[in-house]
Amino acid sequence: MTSITTVIFALVLLWPAINGWAIVIDRIVAKINGEIVTLSEVQELSQRLHNQLGRESLQGDALSRDGSVSESEVLEKLIDRKLQIQKAEKLGIEITTIEVDNTLNEIMTKNKLSKEGLITMLEHDGANLEDFRKYLKEEMILARVLSSEVKSKIVVDGNEIQKYYEEHQKDFSKPEKVRLRHLLIKINDMSDPVEREKKKRIAHQVIERHTLGETFSSLARQFSDDPSARKGGDIGFIKMEDLVEPLRESASKLKIGELSSIIESKLGFHIILVEERIGSNIQALDEVKKDIERYLFQKKLEERF
Repeated sequence: MTSITTVIFALVLLWPAINGWAIVIDRIVAKINGEIVTLSEVQELSQRLHNQLGRESLQGDALSRDGSVSESEVLEKLIDRKLQIQKAEKLGIEITTIEVDNTLNEIMTKNKLSKEGLITMLEHDGANLEDFRKYLKEEMILARVLSSEVKSKIVVDGNEIQKYYEEHQKDFSKPEKVRLRHLLIKINDMSDPVEREKKKRIAHQVIERHTLGETFSSLARQFSDDPSARKGGDIGFIKMEDLVEPLRESASKLKIGELSSIIESKLGFHIILVEERIGSNIQALDEVKKDIERYLFQKKLEERF
């Protein structure tokens, strides 16, 4: 089944050419829940179906053996159409003017038509823009009724959810996180051995002072060139996988509250302290059940359209 938008796009190509219709005296041919169906409506839809089938070279139920459109079949389709529109009213399904405008613009873009070009084409077929907008709005209402009916028939049961959960465990894994304090002693010129040695001595002093009881927070505020210095080096929780390699390797080995040795990178010398650690784990089914159900429902819906 094609998407609703694609079906609506096709409407501009299926609009009936009503030139050449003989002038007839209109009459009532059916009554549906108090709403009448006139002969002219049957004839108009008959021409529309004939144009559609002729353009697409299809053989449908509404065609008689000589290729013309059977009015009895058309009347049946028209009755069904009106019943569906009445159903939409009961369901409170509405299409706003803005929605019609947006769809009309998409149709013109899809078919490379300007508004003037569309009006000219409609006038050539004996119609006008107001008629086409009304027809378009009805088609959008019918499409929405169809969507509502399909959704009501889609069921995602517990077994499907359980199966998806078991087959996609990696999608529900929470990566390991650590809360770090970080101190960076930046080296402006890595090629300068004098600056390099000077900064390394500062890094050693930081470790010594921490060993003697000075807090990491205080040391970070005094010596760190990292933006986190004003917060005492606290960078909060971070996924292990997001840490740059030298820091990740060191953080993976540290115990809670343990200070690292000097870690060298292209920026300079780093010292880190692990404050908290949250191990990797798989989210429980109850935590992700609703998400899985929504995903499977949407997948089934897309398969129907």
